Amino acid sequence: MESLQIAEGQAFNVLGARIPNWSGWLASIVVDEFGNHVGADGTSKTIANDLDLQLLMALRSKCSVIVTTGATARAEKYKSSRFAPIAFITKNQNSLSDVPAVISVGTNPNIFLESSSDIIDFVEFGTKLSRLGHTSFLFEGGPSTLQQLVDSGNPMQLVLSIINGGQSAHDAADHEDLQQVLYRVLAKDYALELADDFIVGPNRITRWVKQGS
Repeated sequence: MESLQIAEGQAFNVLGARIPNWSGWLASIVVDEFGNHVGADGTSKTIANDLDLQLLMALRSKCSVIVTTGATARAEKYKSSRFAPIAFITKNQNSLSDVPAVISVGTNPNIFLESSSDIIDFVEFGTKLSRLGHTSFLFEGGPSTLQQLVDSGNPMQLVLSIINGGQSAHDAADHEDLQQVLYRVLAKDYALELADDFIVGPNRITRWVKQGS
């Protein structure tokens, strides 16, 4: 495990360089040290910090499309991104009418992926996005849909940022504790391989890789 010292104003650049370019699916989620992904207000805003915002923007700058669910978009009040279009997975496009990114579309047009079931077909949606010319998909959603993505059989990566998970390299949790946090997020054991593990300030940022099945 490595402890990174980032100069003020350089987090976006450093984190963007740390995460390799990818093709296919990469998911990102922020949790506290207990594995909670939302705070008291029911959103991630009350547990995330500025470093997580820089990480999110760095990931968005490297993807060709941002993918989220209608539930996440509504709860987090999604705005359009200057980096990439947003693809919304939804049963009813009208349910997104109050989402800022839908009210005010940015330079990148929105994409709507209709799902008639609570079980999301990530293989089908990946094929649809590829046909639209996209190659790198950044999934931003809660644990339940993240579990479906991991279960889908797609090869994928997961960037997991743990708030207060690394006050210092000395205080950081060991690998066994890290697996426990991952288990709390995904609710079951998966064959995910730890590809990167580093500390920036109070955050422990990990990257996991799952091969296709």
